[in-house]
Amino acid sequence: MIDRHLVNQAVFLFLVLSLAVFIPGESVAKKVFKMGHPMTPTSSEGRALERFADLVNQKSNGEIEVQVFHSGQLGKTQEVVDGVMMGTTALTCESVEIYDKYLPVARIMGMPYYFKSREQMRKFLSSPTWKKEFMDPLKDLGITVLSTQWNWDRGPYRTLISREPVFVPEDLEGMKLRIYEVETLKKAWKAFGAVPIVITWSEAYLALRQGVADAITCPIGLLYTARFTEILKYVTITKQFPQTMLLGMNTKMFQDLSEDEQKVMMEAANETGGYFSELERERGEQGIEKMLTEHNAFFIRTNLEPWWLKAQSARKELEKSGFLPDGLWEKVNALE
Repeated sequence: MIDRHLVNQAVFLFLVLSLAVFIPGESVAKKVFKMGHPMTPTSSEGRALERFADLVNQKSNGEIEVQVFHSGQLGKTQEVVDGVMMGTTALTCESVEIYDKYLPVARIMGMPYYFKSREQMRKFLSSPTWKKEFMDPLKDLGITVLSTQWNWDRGPYRTLISREPVFVPEDLEGMKLRIYEVETLKKAWKAFGAVPIVITWSEAYLALRQGVADAITCPIGLLYTARFTEILKYVTITKQFPQTMLLGMNTKMFQDLSEDEQKVMMEAANETGGYFSELERERGEQGIEKMLTEHNAFFIRTNLEPWWLKAQSARKELEKSGFLPDGLWEKVNALE
């Protein structure tokens, strides 16, 4: 004979468990995404990406977690980008010119003096041409751009740090210049007379100390913490191109998110851009004073017209060879 008391207890337990599962507002399984970058946790990039992770967590009510791996823990720059394309890593934040090996239009982003100003560059990056030739193909390759306002301003300008003073392009003749792995930089600096050597960021300080390279280019916001002026005492303010960062996510992972979650990721990326840019500006200003007093560095402000003329000559040759897209210069310069 069935014990009615036991049946009632079983029904009651079932209802309690059911309610526990379906209580409105109960969190579902958290989505966790990994992100890698080469800089330290205390760099502008490191601090900004932690802010991005915090914003994502807040805006998603804790349902999305971004884990930031600093100092190249997930691999070198290109390895991380390739990993995001393949889906082994979720997120990347790197300067746009490193995509020149995938999409020809990105080559202009590392070409010295291609843009007249950061404002002109931002207008171009918001144009239908850029969407058609860069953002859409990049999405097909496996990376969706989250930082669509293009407001992750690195720098805010670039410098050239050298063992001997550099005033004009001719001073670069035969100088061993450390560059990162971007083909456009290699071709452009060769045209300037330098001898480009690809060295990873983590190995750059030692390479300069050992004499493997005699010069390096660097955003002013990174220069003091990179400690390059402990070794190289001359800093030429070249402003060769307005560098901007791209925060992107693996396309399939992004598409698997709900519309609200996609909005969270993009809002967090664009909101963090302003924070990153301000950090870079502050660090640049503070770093100059520290390098002058602590490292006895010399800052050189020179006439940039000879640099611009040299760059235009190089640009025309690279367009003629087919390396740079023909006709794009005219489209960019039509933007005021």
